[in-house]
Amino acid sequence: MRWVIAVIVFVVFLALSATPVKQDPARRAAASASDEIKVFFAADTFDAEGYVDNIWDARVIPYVKARAVDLSQLLADLRADPEAAGERYGYRAVAEQNPYNFAVKGRMKILSANVKSRNGRVEADIAPYDGEADVTVQLGPIFKDTSIRDLLDFVSFDDFKNQVEFAKLATQLNTHAHTGVVVPSGLLEDGGVGREFDFIGATTQSSRLSIVPLRLVPVGE
Repeated sequence: MRWVIAVIVFVVFLALSATPVKQDPARRAAASASDEIKVFFAADTFDAEGYVDNIWDARVIPYVKARAVDLSQLLADLRADPEAAGERYGYRAVAEQNPYNFAVKGRMKILSANVKSRNGRVEADIAPYDGEADVTVQLGPIFKDTSIRDLLDFVSFDDFKNQVEFAKLATQLNTHAHTGVVVPSGLLEDGGVGREFDFIGATTQSSRLSIVPLRLVPVGE
């Protein structure tokens, strides 16, 4: 009986002496892309928001800027030879049936806008201007593509527990683009028809390119 009481006392002592540690947001934001990144997978549920916060400025933006091709050049090359343009400028997962994904940059003039829909978007003419809409730029908050995630060569499905986690990553990257890029641009207020913007973004190869913006800077304002 005495040993049972002793064990109970010992367990109670450990519980009272333990100090709960709360995850520090600053530490989370500063976590490296190696060992400390595992903290976002440590719990039963994947911390997609924390993971994206950690890699956005440190890895995503530098990667996209370094790879970005002028959109007018990409459009011309895609018209001439889609497969050659994909191989030259794009990235895709190993499977050949997957479409190429591109980092793009350029200057656009907004010709029309739909900012009332949850799938907000603008139609834009890409410089040098000809008065015709060349691409769609998605504004969200709902995006139809996973272009940002699928463009990143340092992100692999094998790094994630399942398809649900991988999908959460794509959604959170798009959400970050919406809240951190689109909302501050002011485009959701009036659509910006007639205004010019310098941009970088991600897009997936298709018959008509649809861009998820990672940078929007008004020209001459």
